[in-house]
Amino acid sequence: MEAREATSLCEVVQEQLNNKTSSSQNDNDQPKRFYGEIEEIIDDLETTLRTLNNFEVVCYPPSDHRFIGSNVNSSSRYLCRTYKKTSLTDQVEEEWHKLQVGLPSSIFVRAFRSRIDLMRAVIISLEGSLYQHSLFFLDIHLPNDYPSHPPEFSYIIMVGKVSIRNFINNWGEWYEANGKDGRAILQLLVLIQHFVLGVQDYKVGYNRDAFVQTWEAMLRLMRSPPREFEVFVTGYFRLRAHRILLNYKGRMRPNDLDMRRLFFRLVRAFETNGTYCKHHYSQTQYDEALKEEGMVHLEKIKKSFGNSSNLVLS
Repeated sequence: MEAREATSLCEVVQEQLNNKTSSSQNDNDQPKRFYGEIEEIIDDLETTLRTLNNFEVVCYPPSDHRFIGSNVNSSSRYLCRTYKKTSLTDQVEEEWHKLQVGLPSSIFVRAFRSRIDLMRAVIISLEGSLYQHSLFFLDIHLPNDYPSHPPEFSYIIMVGKVSIRNFINNWGEWYEANGKDGRAILQLLVLIQHFVLGVQDYKVGYNRDAFVQTWEAMLRLMRSPPREFEVFVTGYFRLRAHRILLNYKGRMRPNDLDMRRLFFRLVRAFETNGTYCKHHYSQTQYDEALKEEGMVHLEKIKKSFGNSSNLVLS
């Protein structure tokens, strides 16, 4: 199978940042979008995000891949050069083809020529679900005897109690019914999106812990996006920031101070990421939240010293 080798997304984002210009003339020529009366310029980074392929094959897996040290041998390496065909390489070729033509627009997968047993995927949670607007990253490993044995999955950033154990525990029976045509990985990713991550809000009611974990996971992703998806994470949250904040305000209880502080942590992260957010809050609210967060941080410092009465800050 011929799979087009993609330029590293790290190189893409660096190129976009290097080429970005702040001249007013260029700003006037750039496409814009509107949120009510708020006008935002659509920059090169967002344009690049919109052109990313859902499935691509790059040469090397990222060094932070959870299974980078698993089963490194001749049957799982170097599909891009002369190699001895094995049952694994035949299966991988078929899986890659099915992913390339069958992935929905809300799932992205990167495979690796030098390690055909590894993949990295990101699933966008469905609208109306308990985890809506969230990104779920998975590292995938295919054992040497795949598909006789199931693939391994590892969540890069965990949110709530997300588990695919039911599919894996019944792998043989499930594969016979769903995966024999080379669509096993594709089918699993779609099932995870709809039946594991797609729990609807109205079925569980108000779940503060799930909401908080979802938004805290967003903060961790923006601070440290998984490699090969840096452009995707930056662009995704830049585009979704307004809807995420509106969703947050709709779920935030008026007297919940912790959630209010988390809201402004999100605001600061989105603004750092390039989104204009000032129409979502007043400056007084922002200053109060910043002061409260500083006081909470100070209390944590005091507690870390054991006897806070002996702590003197100058």
